[in-house]
Amino acid sequence: MKENIKKGLLFFIIFLFFICFALFVRNTGFTKAADKEVFSIVPEENYLKLGVHIKGGVKNPGYYEFTHDARVIDVIEKAGGLTEDADVDSLNLAAYVKDGSEIYIPKKTQTQSSQVAEAYAEEKVYETAAQNTALQENAAQSPQNAPGGKININTAGKSELMKLKGIGEKTAQAIIDYRNQKGKFTSIEDIKKVKGIGDKKFEEIKDKITVN
Repeated sequence: MKENIKKGLLFFIIFLFFICFALFVRNTGFTKAADKEVFSIVPEENYLKLGVHIKGGVKNPGYYEFTHDARVIDVIEKAGGLTEDADVDSLNLAAYVKDGSEIYIPKKTQTQSSQVAEAYAEEKVYETAAQNTALQENAAQSPQNAPGGKININTAGKSELMKLKGIGEKTAQAIIDYRNQKGKFTSIEDIKKVKGIGDKKFEEIKDKITVN
């Protein structure tokens, strides 16, 4: 009988111990520590990872913050989307943006103006080059008149050679081609080596030409 009482009392004491321990855990630092752990996790989910400034062809240009990795297209969407005159042909919409970066969305009018300016500059370069070439050609063909008003057949251009009696455009070009291929004439008689100039024509022009 006494043994049964002792066993019952022992079980009762153990039961009270567990009850007290449970109450202790509930009202002490274990729960508070758990609460603190949960509290410390929440701000990390809202941690600011990057800030981006976007301007140009978007509806709401300005500064935007992201709590996750963002691409250019994400920033555009957050800024209200593109305007009607936005030009994104030169942009990589899939590119990731970095914290503190600035994105500029060009507009079609600006792109067209730039293209016109580039085309105009390129045209001016070609025009200048053409003018320089023409000046060089004119300088090469400019007649260097010898004393007495004679035409130097080694330096005269086509128009100057055509002033000679019986020398047309075709023959004048033949004279120029000959001296370009064979070199300068060493005497006025050498002009008879040019196709189209015989003794008769030479007699008509010999007093009007020189090689010096």
